[in-house]
Amino acid sequence: MRVLKLVKSVRFWVALVLLGNLRGIFQATPAQFNWWFSLVVGGGAIILLVSVGHDVWLGTEH
Repeated sequence: MRVLKLVKSVRFWVALVLLGNLRGIFQATPAQFNWWFSLVVGGGAIILLVSVGHDVWLGTEH
């Protein structure tokens, strides 16, 4: 039941889409803007996934 709530969450799908930006970390060097952008967006996606999972686990996700 918790997995179904997680998959139905919009934040979950947004985070999955943003996780694609983590590829840029391995394709660029830290001196390039793309690397920093990928790090920030990918890191934010991980935080968002953890947040959604936490809300679903506690039952506060609608």
